[in-house]
Amino acid sequence: MTPFGMLQAVHSQMPETRLPQNRVPDYRPPVIPGRLAHVKTMSSPSLATPRGPPSPVVPQGVHASRAVTPPPGFALQPAVGAHPARLQRSTGRPRGDNDLYNEARSKFRNAQAQIALCKQDFFSAQRAGDYEKQASCTSQIEYWQQKAVEEKQRAHKKIFSSKNAEVSNTFKVDLHALHVDEAVAEMEKTIQDLSRFKCTWNVEVVTGKGLHSSVEGPKILPAVRHFLKERSYEFWEVPGMVVFKIHPTVSE
Repeated sequence: MTPFGMLQAVHSQMPETRLPQNRVPDYRPPVIPGRLAHVKTMSSPSLATPRGPPSPVVPQGVHASRAVTPPPGFALQPAVGAHPARLQRSTGRPRGDNDLYNEARSKFRNAQAQIALCKQDFFSAQRAGDYEKQASCTSQIEYWQQKAVEEKQRAHKKIFSSKNAEVSNTFKVDLHALHVDEAVAEMEKTIQDLSRFKCTWNVEVVTGKGLHSSVEGPKILPAVRHFLKERSYEFWEVPGMVVFKIHPTVSE
């Protein structure tokens, strides 16, 4: 008998089995007499891929062959005991700035804390049904809320004035060819406008050398000089120009 005939004879002797439609049977090739006595199925546990020792756990986002480097603005702290090294962000703010900020904001934070305490008392009185205490707490909350707004504005002015008092800017104004009354009016307007900015100004006032004046000599320069002396501004003169300083006043 030919091998093909032997295969047909084996298939004809195998019982017919029916499986549920949602089940896929394991592949089991027929056993041919004289050939392989036993064939393992593909789902046999012995055919699974052998597993070795577990691989070391690498944190997500970190390459195993590359050292951990902190990003800009962070400082890598040394490990203490069994704790791993941690990344801690540095504030980058000088110590003097922290002292100024804490001092200016202390009253504002105190007002916020008082608001929180008054709200706790209000809710306690609400649960107890004490209407008189609820009204008292409401008035206290309104008072401290107004106080917080005032202290916030005061802290803003103090911080801004203190920081910008160290900044020095230069402003130049040209009074050349103006009349004396016009030059004085422009000086007053310039000082008023620059005083709004809480910083030190070096104001350069161009007066000219008086070459186009009459026989009486320059007029703008003496008027500017008198204007600054009258208002106690420190100034110095260079040819054709007067330079004076405007110092800010630190708001409390």
